Amino acid sequence: MWRDLHKRGIAAYFSILGVKIAVVIGVFLLLATFLNLYIHGGMESAYQNVLLPSFWVIQGVIFIAVMAVMSKLVILPLKRFEVHLRELEQHRTEEPFVLKRRDEIGYLTERFNSLHRNITEKIQKKDRQLYVLHSFLNTASGVFDIHSLMIHFFNILRTVCNFDIGIYVVNHKGLSEGRIFSYADLDLIKREELSKNLLKRARLYVPDFPAERFGILEVTRLIDKRGGERFESLEWNSLRSKELPIICFGRPVGIVALITLGKDGEGDFHEPVVESRVVNSMIRHTSIMVERILTHIFAEEKKLSRILSSMIEGVYLIDRDGHITSINPKGQELLSDFCRFGMDCLKRGVRFGPIECPHPVEASCEFAKFIAKIRTHNYTINGRVYTEEIKGYDGRILQLSVCNLTTEDNRPDGYVITARDVTEERLIQERLFQSSKLAALGEMAAGIAHEVNNPLQVVMGNIELLECLSGGDTRLTKRLGQMKDGILRIKSIIRNLLIFAREQTTDIEEVNINDIILNSVDMMKNQLKFANIAVELDLDRRSLMVMCNKNLFQQVIINLLQNAKDAIEESGKGSSIYLRTVLLPGGIVVVEVSDDGPGIPKKIIDKIFLPFFTTKGVGKGTGLGLSISRKIIEEIGGNISVSSPSSGGTTFRITLLHHRKSRRKERRMVEEEPGQDLSVLSSKSVFMIDDEEEVVRVTKEILESKVETFEYVNTGKSALERLMDRDYDFILLDLKMPGVDGFELYRRITEAKPYLGERIIFLTGDTESEASKAFLKLTGCRYLAKPFVVDDLLKVMCDQVTCVSG
Repeated sequence: MWRDLHKRGIAAYFSILGVKIAVVIGVFLLLATFLNLYIHGGMESAYQNVLLPSFWVIQGVIFIAVMAVMSKLVILPLKRFEVHLRELEQHRTEEPFVLKRRDEIGYLTERFNSLHRNITEKIQKKDRQLYVLHSFLNTASGVFDIHSLMIHFFNILRTVCNFDIGIYVVNHKGLSEGRIFSYADLDLIKREELSKNLLKRARLYVPDFPAERFGILEVTRLIDKRGGERFESLEWNSLRSKELPIICFGRPVGIVALITLGKDGEGDFHEPVVESRVVNSMIRHTSIMVERILTHIFAEEKKLSRILSSMIEGVYLIDRDGHITSINPKGQELLSDFCRFGMDCLKRGVRFGPIECPHPVEASCEFAKFIAKIRTHNYTINGRVYTEEIKGYDGRILQLSVCNLTTEDNRPDGYVITARDVTEERLIQERLFQSSKLAALGEMAAGIAHEVNNPLQVVMGNIELLECLSGGDTRLTKRLGQMKDGILRIKSIIRNLLIFAREQTTDIEEVNINDIILNSVDMMKNQLKFANIAVELDLDRRSLMVMCNKNLFQQVIINLLQNAKDAIEESGKGSSIYLRTVLLPGGIVVVEVSDDGPGIPKKIIDKIFLPFFTTKGVGKGTGLGLSISRKIIEEIGGNISVSSPSSGGTTFRITLLHHRKSRRKERRMVEEEPGQDLSVLSSKSVFMIDDEEEVVRVTKEILESKVETFEYVNTGKSALERLMDRDYDFILLDLKMPGVDGFELYRRITEAKPYLGERIIFLTGDTESEASKAFLKLTGCRYLAKPFVVDDLLKVMCDQVTCVSG
């Protein structure tokens, strides 16, 4: 007591009860002593004794003695008890109240300490239970799979319950999960026994529980945090366990079992020592979380199903045995279109491989062989994806990509195959490749045209010189005329080749349909001739003018001629192609391309204008020709249709709007040009700039007798120096020259002497390139395409003189 008094101080032991007792005892002692004096000596004697100092000394001694006894027996123990209660309230102590006495206060102290212990134990137990529940809820709140949830469940429950093995099984709407969590080693026999017993118990809670789906449950080995791995060997004679149902959506969907494996002194297995309230609370929370996880899983599966259903790729899940376990709608469509047997393999439920295929090995499709190859050779080692393209019996191409399908513990569990129809992509790539080759051919053709047209110009010039020297020999003149026609024909062929190779598509102009047809037939003449196919023309003699891009329309006609030729050659039936044009009332121009070939079957005639549809073998056609032709015709406001009678033959009919030319322009086209007066050139000077010496020499021999002076140079640099010193009436300028070409030379000439720009006449072997056409249109200068006849050159020169003088 004195140690407590010294420790806590006197103020801590001040007691109102002690003051009250002291007042009562003091008053009682005074009254008792005064009454005693009054009885023995009377009132006067009592007053006299009260006034004596000895009276108060005696009273004080008695009071102190009585208060000392009361403090020891009552006041200080009660005050200590009050101080202890206050410290308990303030959490400054957890020790029991110590008072070693056998009186009433000591008994009261013992009862209080017993009550304190019981309450403390219950509070600690509640705290531990609340902590376990809080830890479980906090840990499992972010879990979205049942396996991880149950790991947290058993690990946390282990801190408050004594068990050695925990097992769970859950089944709901086709989703089945189960696993054993053990702190002991379990071999296959023990796992099988555990699984069978638990699955039997599960039927008591879930009558329709599909035990056959589970088999032998997998084991997750846990480490006992209390003492490491507790068991080295087990005797597996019997099981005693506690099972609790998992209730979701208002019905049991599985169970949780807790098992103890330790033996007691009698050799019986202990039942699990569990705290029912904690376990029941955790099971309730676990059921809520399992229900949430199942809802999330089914929602994700529904979302995934919608995604898979809307995918343009086929998705196949293949198990380790080669069975297709799941397939999306696009996968079914691709498989039914790709394999000639359709969905027969899936309907029979057999292994999808070349040996197990229900059809002969030689008839099994490439898809089956691909799956067999993947199953035999693991192509997805180290997470790589293996991709391969296969072809179907109808020539379609599938791109297949395969990767491993793994379990939660990263073990292989089959394959995921995605399939994509890349037939159109490969055809587009092929067409792009052909287009790039065609563009390269166009550039090469431009160079060839320049190199060919210059020698042709030399030949043309020499022929015209020979005509002047023929002396009226009709036979020689006729042969020279035939040579000129041949040269002009070569020029036309080269020009058409350039136009077609460059695929010029931007110019919409007024063209004569008959001219385009004649040019197209001319380009296809040799191919048709070698195929022994005759071409018959029935063209309207009127001018069938339409507004279109002549190059694109020529592409349409050539494509129709090519298709007719291919059909006749492949079938061996037919030998003629007919082209007919007619102008119908109402301004409708009709073009018909017919053949006497095998015709088009009725079952595919509605598909021939679809992109990539072709009846030709792989590599022989892209399936784009007719679809592009229809697009070209529709873009210029026309229509294209096809008919094919059962007797054979095919007719493509194109209708276009007729474009009426003005009468003035028509008259100007048919009027004959008046003869040119060459005398206006006799006093003129000509300056020719061309790197081809033979072209210059021939042109000089032709013109020097018709003009006053004729000078020439072979380079643009020399021409620029000459023109700085002197002016000429005509400047014949070649566009394509090494060094300073005609484009650059024109710019320098017009910068130094702008008036000379009107005197320039361009000579070029390629007027169809976009750069040349744009440049000539921008300058407004006259030009001639090589090879040209001298009359054309003289006419241009005369027209220029007339315009200048006018």
